[in-house]
Amino acid sequence: MRLWNADTGAPILLLRLEERGIMGATWNSDESQVLTWSYGRATVWDGKTGDVLFILEHSPITTWVASWSPAEDRILTASQERIVSIWDAKTGSKLLDLNYIGRDEGLQATWNKDGKRVLGWSFTNKAVMVWDADNGDLLQTMNHDGNLWSASWNADESRILTCGRDGLIKIWQSPA
Repeated sequence: MRLWNADTGAPILLLRLEERGIMGATWNSDESQVLTWSYGRATVWDGKTGDVLFILEHSPITTWVASWSPAEDRILTASQERIVSIWDAKTGSKLLDLNYIGRDEGLQATWNKDGKRVLGWSFTNKAVMVWDADNGDLLQTMNHDGNLWSASWNADESRILTCGRDGLIKIWQSPA
C-alpha cells in the first residue's frame, strides 16, 4: 500500500506486508495509524514511519472487514470463518469473539455510534445479528428473506435497515 502526497502526487510512504494484496485500509482520526486487512489478518501501522505496530492474526483465510471503534480503543474484524473479533487497539490483544450463525461469504460488521454494539451480516446469508460489544452477548437476530447486501442503523439507532438480493428493504426494531 502506498501513501501519496495529495498536492504533488508523489509517494510518501510504502507499506508492504501482504503478499496476496490488501483488501482495505483506513486511517484513525488523527492519522497517526493506518489499519489494513487482508487474508487472515489485520495490521496496525504507524502512519508516519510505516512501521508495523502489531498484527491481529484472525484466521488463515479472508478477513472481510476491519474498523476502529468510535473511541478508537478497539478494533473489529470479520473473517470468512464466521467470527467477528474485537481487539484492544493499543496492544493488539483479542478481547472477544462474536460467533456469526450461518454462511460466511462476505461477512460484514460495523460498530454503533457509541461502540457498545456490533451489527453483523453476510452476503450469502439471511441473518442479521446485533451483539453487545463489551460482553459478546447476542442481543438480537433478524432474518431477511434473501441474501443480504447491507445493513445499517438509523440515526438514533432505534431501527435497523436491511436490503438484499430479493429486492426487499426491511426495517427492524433495534434492541433496547
